[in-house]
Amino acid sequence: LARRVDELDRTLGMAGDAPRWFDLASTIDLAIRLASHHLGAGIELLIDLGNVPPVRGAPGSLALLAAQLIAASARSARALDGSSLSIRVSAEDAHGIVAIVDNGDGNVDVADLDELARSIVAPWGGSAEVATSAGRGCAFELRLPTQP
Repeated sequence: LARRVDELDRTLGMAGDAPRWFDLASTIDLAIRLASHHLGAGIELLIDLGNVPPVRGAPGSLALLAAQLIAASARSARALDGSSLSIRVSAEDAHGIVAIVDNGDGNVDVADLDELARSIVAPWGGSAEVATSAGRGCAFELRLPTQP
């Protein structure tokens, strides 16, 4: 519990920071730890925190957003036995990409998360794509510009 409080305190301290260049993989690692109480037995978890050039944004805000997206996918995956949840960081076309995807039952609450994600990453020059389908799961993709 003390470790989670420290992680949350550190994240909240970074939230609201002015956009800057930061390490995407370590920020998503923090988001996974923040959302870890949503990840439990019955969900196959696949994590690939690839080597990505620094991206532009506010790491605290991104960690909190990603934790919410991971929690939504975990709820979807938990609702359908044998589901998996994949969290992947990669780079493509001058962007760092965060993909959070599950093959669970879907989650109707993702429409609100779509608006939230777009409002957070757009000012940094990023984009967000969100999709869900009953019986097919959820998919979230965040794209942030990488350092030239």
